Amino acid sequence: MTNAYRITLTTLFFALMLASCKKATENAGAGGEYYIKFNFDGVAKTLKNGHGGLSNTSGVCSGGLYARSADTVKESNILLLDSLPFTTGKTYKCILVKANKINDVPQTLLTYYDEHNVHYGATYVGYDPPPQPAEYINLKFSEITSTYLKGTFDAAVVLTPYHTSYPVHQITNGEFYLKRTY
Repeated sequence: MTNAYRITLTTLFFALMLASCKKATENAGAGGEYYIKFNFDGVAKTLKNGHGGLSNTSGVCSGGLYARSADTVKESNILLLDSLPFTTGKTYKCILVKANKINDVPQTLLTYYDEHNVHYGATYVGYDPPPQPAEYINLKFSEITSTYLKGTFDAAVVLTPYHTSYPVHQITNGEFYLKRTY
């Protein structure tokens, strides 16, 4: 698939996410108890003021998990799409799924901004030629309630914009506890 096709898929992914989101009417994660934590190449990272949500609109199930490493840093996120409602026990990955039973879209997309606003990402990698580095995301919800989302994840990310010669960085022992805002 061409780079233009990849850009189109990524744009569609974001458009579907935005279409399914409701704006929160309060400061999500106020109080600082909500978080995304993980090890980035073995170094512990904590993103605070976390919030997230899951939606099922017009047959498109979408979700987003959001937090920041500092007030001056852009918001990091993990975006999700699926053809079925999100559930505990299922692992969500960098694969293509049918959105509203029509369009193939990446199931997961991770965007991480470190404390210096350096941008890392991972998304579906099955494009040919050339394949992207060994990016992946594995995310699993342990609890989904009307007030919070909780779960674990791991990933391999690269600097963005994506380039095949960038080194792969490992995200391990990831966990999240986020205020549900939609």
